[in-house]
Amino acid sequence: MILFFIAVTAYVGSLILVKPAPSSLKSASISYIENLKLVWASICSGVFILFIFLFITNFSFVNVDESLYRTFVLSNDGEKVMSRPLQLVSHLFVHGNLLHLATNVIGLGIASTYERRVGAKRYLSVLVVGALSSIPSVLFYSDNTTVCGISGGVFGLAAAYFTD
Repeated sequence: MILFFIAVTAYVGSLILVKPAPSSLKSASISYIENLKLVWASICSGVFILFIFLFITNFSFVNVDESLYRTFVLSNDGEKVMSRPLQLVSHLFVHGNLLHLATNVIGLGIASTYERRVGAKRYLSVLVVGALSSIPSVLFYSDNTTVCGISGGVFGLAAAYFTD
């Protein structure tokens, strides 16, 4: 549980404390409150994913509970998907281990620069569309496999950052 609070504090603190540089040397830097208003969607999405991982690890924040993991991840077995349609959405928020979680949350933190540029509504739209677009990828695996994580959304944000 203490790792959860450390992770949330580090994530939120870094997003609030790291402010964009002013557009010119003569202009004043934005305040921390203004910066918070610019990245609120990044903060909420990252903290939500950290909280879901806390739940999946039975509040240990280290070892994933296999039964909860299997319940919420997306499988390429059609029967499992039809019996648990919630997996189409729930797999986006479940992560396999701490490293997988850390890379996705760090990606969301880096993508906060995109949110500063285009706003929260566009940021969340791109995140959701990118995440949902990654769902069909599970159909291309020949073996019985499962997928989890919001990596598709993070890559969608990265693509939008460079193309918008």
